[in-house]
Amino acid sequence: MTVTAAELGGVPTAEVTIDGVEPRHVVLYFHGGVYVLGDAFQSAGLAAAVARRTQAKVISVDYRLAPEHPYPAAVDDALAAYKALLDNGTAPSGIAFAGESAAAASPSHPGQRPRSRPCPCPPRPSPCHRMSTSPWPGRPWKPSARPTRCSAGRRFQFRVPDYTAGQDAALGLISPIFADLSGLPP
Repeated sequence: MTVTAAELGGVPTAEVTIDGVEPRHVVLYFHGGVYVLGDAFQSAGLAAAVARRTQAKVISVDYRLAPEHPYPAAVDDALAAYKALLDNGTAPSGIAFAGESAAAASPSHPGQRPRSRPCPCPPRPSPCHRMSTSPWPGRPWKPSARPTRCSAGRRFQFRVPDYTAGQDAALGLISPIFADLSGLPP
């Protein structure tokens, strides 16, 4: 694989391509990390797996992190990157969104934003697909009677206020559980 530093709509990115594959599509990828840690280059391995399976170029968005940049900074960065792809001539039918962990909600943002929060820009067409891996619900975890090894989200629950910055964690753009996802791509 090849990972190249770039930018899209003023947002830093890591472009991931697979050697020997001529990509036909673009996957806009959002790394995990509860919106407070990680970056596009650290998630290059997962992004490469997506690139291999989809035969696409994966553009991993290095969105701004809380607490320095709380909600809606990551959403705004996702929108800026998507808008730049469209403005650069990439057809929505050639774009898919993918995200992991907390950022698994990001794949719904560009289509969801105009309905749930006023935006100075006109609505944009939705991408052709979205994929969410291990989505984080964006709200406090309910204690389980039987703890499991798969509890990374619980370890970082204390960081949720860093991202929400006083906003209700049940906002649809923060927690996909409470979002109106109707009309979004499959």
